[in-house]
Amino acid sequence: TQNINDTIYTIIEHMPEYEGGKHAIIRFIHDNLQYPEDALQQHWEGRVVCNFIIEQDGRITNINVYRSSGIESVDNEAIRIVGLMDQWHPGMIEGNPIRCKYTLPIYFRLEQNESTTEQPLHHPSHKPHKELYDHTPVIDQEGYYIFVDQMPQFHGGQRAFGQYISQNLKYPQNDDKAKRVICQFIVTKSGKIKNVRVQQSCGNQDFDNEAVRMLSEMPKWIPGRQDGKKVEVKFTLPVFFK
Repeated sequence: TQNINDTIYTIIEHMPEYEGGKHAIIRFIHDNLQYPEDALQQHWEGRVVCNFIIEQDGRITNINVYRSSGIESVDNEAIRIVGLMDQWHPGMIEGNPIRCKYTLPIYFRLEQNESTTEQPLHHPSHKPHKELYDHTPVIDQEGYYIFVDQMPQFHGGQRAFGQYISQNLKYPQNDDKAKRVICQFIVTKSGKIKNVRVQQSCGNQDFDNEAVRMLSEMPKWIPGRQDGKKVEVKFTLPVFFK
């Protein structure tokens, strides 16, 4: 049993957010990333995936390279950039800030046009282009998308989803101990919910069944999209009983 202040979460309803949103992250990367010289000389392009902990006060700690570029200077630059980002709003559970592990891919790409194709890569007029997100989808072992360009979402956003849970989740029995059931389900191309199952039980079958029932009866979601097309996405969600 851990105090909520000590637990490091990876899946929560209200994930951490950078001040200004995704566009602000992209702008920050663009303004601060320094393309390593050895990567320029090698004509290298690719990405580094970092993970780190966003503390309760929004600070970033424990920065690690989750997926290396294979070039030490590039990995170090990704770590340096992440370390400079200090404008985060922490993740929240029931209004309380928590510690949350966050994964962030940083994409390095070189941009050339007709006027620079004959120039050496390190020429001052050749400007590196920095983009935050690699749009390659993530597919799990079962063949389902789990990360796409536009993730599925409940109609009305987080607030509407919270209201749905509070109005529809029923406690199977009197129990004053907080419980959490982590569930997975598929959001289809039409937004319907299917294949709801328990990924991590709370240890009580009645609560597990209630979480599955509540999620199975959800109205249609806004479906996920990859490259502009609607796709089926596997979604993971914790259900809290408190």
